[in-house]
Amino acid sequence: MRVEGDGWPRRTRVVGNAPVVVALVAVVLGLRAGGAGIDRRSLEVSWQLIDLGVLRDDPLGSIWYLHVQPPLYNLVVGSVLRWAPTPELGTLFVLYVVCLLVAGLLLTDLLVRWGVHPLLAGGVVALSLTAPPLLSTIVHGSYEVPLAAMVVAATWLFQLHLDRPNGRHLLALSAVLTLLVMTRSLFHPAWLVIVLAMALVARPLPWRHVIAAALLPLLVIGGWALKNQIVFGDPTMSSWVGFNLQRGVVAPMAADDVEDAVADGDVTPLAQIPPWLSLPNYDEVAEPCDPDDRHPAVEEAEKHEVPLEVANFNSSCFLPLYAESEENASALIRRDPGRFVSSRRASVVASFSINRIGQEDPGESFTGRRDPSTTWMDSLWGALYVPVDTTISMDDWNLPLLGLDELPVEVSLSLVLGFLVVLARTVVAVVRIARSGWRDRATAWSSEDVVWCLLGGTAVLVIVVSGLLEFGENGRFRSTIDPLLIALPLGLVARWASERLGWSRPRADEVASAEEPTGESVERTPEPTGAPS
Repeated sequence: MRVEGDGWPRRTRVVGNAPVVVALVAVVLGLRAGGAGIDRRSLEVSWQLIDLGVLRDDPLGSIWYLHVQPPLYNLVVGSVLRWAPTPELGTLFVLYVVCLLVAGLLLTDLLVRWGVHPLLAGGVVALSLTAPPLLSTIVHGSYEVPLAAMVVAATWLFQLHLDRPNGRHLLALSAVLTLLVMTRSLFHPAWLVIVLAMALVARPLPWRHVIAAALLPLLVIGGWALKNQIVFGDPTMSSWVGFNLQRGVVAPMAADDVEDAVADGDVTPLAQIPPWLSLPNYDEVAEPCDPDDRHPAVEEAEKHEVPLEVANFNSSCFLPLYAESEENASALIRRDPGRFVSSRRASVVASFSINRIGQEDPGESFTGRRDPSTTWMDSLWGALYVPVDTTISMDDWNLPLLGLDELPVEVSLSLVLGFLVVLARTVVAVVRIARSGWRDRATAWSSEDVVWCLLGGTAVLVIVVSGLLEFGENGRFRSTIDPLLIALPLGLVARWASERLGWSRPRADEVASAEEPTGESVERTPEPTGAPS
């Protein structure tokens, strides 16, 4: 029987992937039964997308004049709208399912490399892929599922590089990290640099490999920033940070203090107007704007293929408002840093909020589409989340979300626990690495410990760092790492169970210990240990 490099027979590993495939088939059937397919109207009103008609007519030209966020999401949707030979919504839905499958298989392989029996690993990952918050984003055609797949792929490639360091693995890791940065501005280029630096510090490679891995993001991300400088006079990767700061920083400030700040001239009257409104709402506080007529993607103030009045936030006339919002937020933080820090509690609470796929008594969404009905995934996770109802008080806020004095939030204690477990395991990894010393790091630093450092840092970025700037969609941001927050803590338990049952096999880092740290791998086929497959 052929044995894989981590000690598990291939047949056992293939069978271990079966729970993931079965779970995804059940998820697809559940989504379809609940009427939770991709909603075209949700795509039409999506703030992240350029007007669908403009995007369909000229995908590449629209991307060239995109400033509101990184380009990859609009590029994929535009390409499907323009060139897909199959039905548009069905094509997008299949892409989401493929992303879930890729994430599931890679995450299962990661746990197997850490010593979890393939069947237990597959079962744990299968459960994580049924979590409703991530699946609910499919209905809106948003980008969280592809992002989750890329985060898992980056983690898996990071592990692969540590196990068998070579230029191919590092370049592949660099490519996936670049895709993440070019899809969502939350994954900042600085994060990419830190991840690549961690990989190279832990497993040094010759300079030619380092240069090749660094050139890819430098050319792609740097080229996009240069394009923005040429086209818009601003190299920023995303203009969303402007209105995000208006909602995440300016809004939670005390209304009286903001009023005083406006009177003192520290901030502009824009600070007292909610973000994400159509342009006419800002006429009284904005300078007159002549629309940029170089392309409809930046010229039109509103979207046209929509039955509602929906602003085109890629309009060039929003650019001064984004910049002004950013300046107002910075001024208010300097004016009252204590209030800024205390208001972050609301962001942390919102980061663990739960979104369900369907409702027991479906109504009609604001787009005019009937909401999905409750799915079996909602029923399963209704108890597993250990939900707790709480409220966020906004009675003295400058701009209360939805105009409410109190915002009801349903928080998952299970996700909070998963986050704390990831942080605790990361601390253990840091301590172990510190004790191992620096000089012999290429062989002394456990690959699993280094990966946990990546995981802990990414979780802090998505949940804590994003909360410094954002309030309102924190739960949606967190859903991109839900498979990790669920599967990895459960994976620690599954590994313990594997060892107790006598199912343990050599871990990938143990197998890799005999390999040269420079990347010249020594192919080995270790003898299988543990229970027979």
